[in-house]
Amino acid sequence: MQITTLNKIINLILSGSLIISITYILILFYFPDYLATLPISNAGFVAASLPVAIFLGVIIESMSENLRILFRAGFLKFILYLFGAKKRWERMLSVGSLFRGKLLYKADLKGISLKEVGINEDVYIANVAQCLVFQKCNSETSGWILQHLSLSLLASNYALITLSLAVGSLFLNVPLNTRLILFISGMSATYVLCHIWIRKFIFSHTELYWEAYVLLSDEALKLDLRATKQSATGVV
Repeated sequence: MQITTLNKIINLILSGSLIISITYILILFYFPDYLATLPISNAGFVAASLPVAIFLGVIIESMSENLRILFRAGFLKFILYLFGAKKRWERMLSVGSLFRGKLLYKADLKGISLKEVGINEDVYIANVAQCLVFQKCNSETSGWILQHLSLSLLASNYALITLSLAVGSLFLNVPLNTRLILFISGMSATYVLCHIWIRKFIFSHTELYWEAYVLLSDEALKLDLRATKQSATGVV
């Protein structure tokens, strides 16, 4: 499912900035005199950090997107039980099936085969829902869904970062009890962030499918599926 360019950029900056902040803290801890030797002002450091933050954010987003793809494909469904989200997931699939059936019914009436779209049918159907909601719903409804989706994406990025930090803390040159505290703290943060990711992902998609189903149930709605093909090319 696509989000706006502004939301995406903010997501990348926030993800990359977290890595820069943690790196800065580690440098202060291990090399306290190093920063004083850098020939750059505080303003220059901040200015130079922005493109680095975006670069790191792109890397984190790419890695977390792979995890989200595995999750949607069913390889990480065990985490639904870990976070008690099995019933919410089934509810999302149920609402999605309602929209899917309505969409296929209207497509059959128009004599259109979804095979002609040339992309995965599930991806196409999900993105038709996106197109309907963001083109036909009022800005408050679409913005509300977008906020939950954006938070879901940011939480998944942060979860990947905290998981990496938790594992990396085991190799720090600090006392064992300190490493254990850092590891437990990192894993706890990862659990909370994954819970937010899963909950917001399911909620945003459930609302997306339901709003699209209501719109598509309106017999007066004129929907050109061939035209929709041009815009339904994102990844859910």
